[in-house]
Amino acid sequence: MSEAATDRAEAILAELAEMDLELARKAHGAAMAAEDPAELAGHIRNYQRMARSVRQTLAIKARLAEGRVRRLAERPRLAEPSPFGIKRRIRELNPAVCRVIDAFTEREDERESYRDDLVEAFCDLDATIDYTQVPLDAHVADVCHVLGLPAGLAARWRELPAGEGEDTS
Repeated sequence: MSEAATDRAEAILAELAEMDLELARKAHGAAMAAEDPAELAGHIRNYQRMARSVRQTLAIKARLAEGRVRRLAERPRLAEPSPFGIKRRIRELNPAVCRVIDAFTEREDERESYRDDLVEAFCDLDATIDYTQVPLDAHVADVCHVLGLPAGLAARWRELPAGEGEDTS
């Protein structure tokens, strides 16, 4: 499964889990308020189904996250760290992720907050990863995921308007 597809699946599963949890809460509340034993039994069954659905959705989401971690761990590693590779990747990532930030946010203070988080993400880059072996689009998707930016925008970053001062040649 591609990174963009994984991001989309995780977002859908998170939304489903929230909806299922809301229904489980309503079913629980209805069960607690029920006076009639037959009505109570029906609400309990509904609650149990919804609770199972929440657990299953969260388990699937956890498996997707484990797969992401496993794929990241399997990326090619360098024998010796290359600070030049990291600098080059930051020069590629910065304008790409900033396009997503600009498309996602409306206010300048929001943009600045995301850009501050982006700088922190750059500080966390692993010096043992050979970034020349990691596709830029996959790396953009990973960084956007860490920042909480929408996977759909991250997948379309090349189509988004270039930022001020960005070299588009």
